Amino acid sequence: MNESIPNDIRQGRPLNRDIIKYIAMFTMTLNHLSLTGFIGNYELAKQFTYIGYFTLITMTYFLVEGFAYTRDRMKYGRRLLLFAVLSEAPFLYALKIAPGESFSSDQVELNVIFNLFFCFLILTALESAQTAGMKILEIAVLFIGSAMSDWSVMAPAFTLIFYFSAHGWKKPCPHMNGIPYGTARARREKIGYLLCLLFFIICASLMSAVYLLSLRGNGIDILYLFDPESLSGPLLSFLVICFLYNGKRMRHGKAFSKWFFYIYYPTHLAVIALILHLR
Repeated sequence: MNESIPNDIRQGRPLNRDIIKYIAMFTMTLNHLSLTGFIGNYELAKQFTYIGYFTLITMTYFLVEGFAYTRDRMKYGRRLLLFAVLSEAPFLYALKIAPGESFSSDQVELNVIFNLFFCFLILTALESAQTAGMKILEIAVLFIGSAMSDWSVMAPAFTLIFYFSAHGWKKPCPHMNGIPYGTARARREKIGYLLCLLFFIICASLMSAVYLLSLRGNGIDILYLFDPESLSGPLLSFLVICFLYNGKRMRHGKAFSKWFFYIYYPTHLAVIALILHLR
């Protein structure tokens, strides 16, 4: 990533990209531990679940940023696909297949790295498709793939919002290299994050409505559609990225951090799955 872009108003902020990603790995782990029943206290488990929502929106932001600055996009995409494939079995046995259950096709759901791979392809379509119609068609197909993945259409929606907030809403430029991080881009980024929060609220409310209707079948109480506490993770991401992120990477250990973030996801799921199915 180019760390010498002029007029970068983020200089002096305390958190670099790698530190934020480590925080995201930690909150993701809390989320998965709560979802798999390792946290016995209901209120604590709920808070761990909600703070874990920090991870997806943050990693989607960094996916858009990494897509702009990576030297080899083909290698970046292949790496995402490889670890998506490696993560699928640990994901299913940790989060989808309960201990003692046999595998069935209706339990199949693609893990979140597959979703990030679809988001990567969406970014590729935005910058490589020859016509507006072709871009729309390709992106629509990729949204369908995302709908079959963990976090569903939220990830590609966040991707599009972050892409346009970085490049400009009216006429996006094809590459972000050289665009100074000045007040205009910072303002667009904050607006983009707020749009992501709004989309999160809408999606969470719709999913709650579907769930409540499936239970009761004859109406729902609108007060139960959305839990404001579930915004804690996405809101924390907004504060960290928009006010604390300095736009840089660690000076040392960059290669270790890069591979750690890929390897940690399937590894921690495999450990959770082993404990769940062997205890």
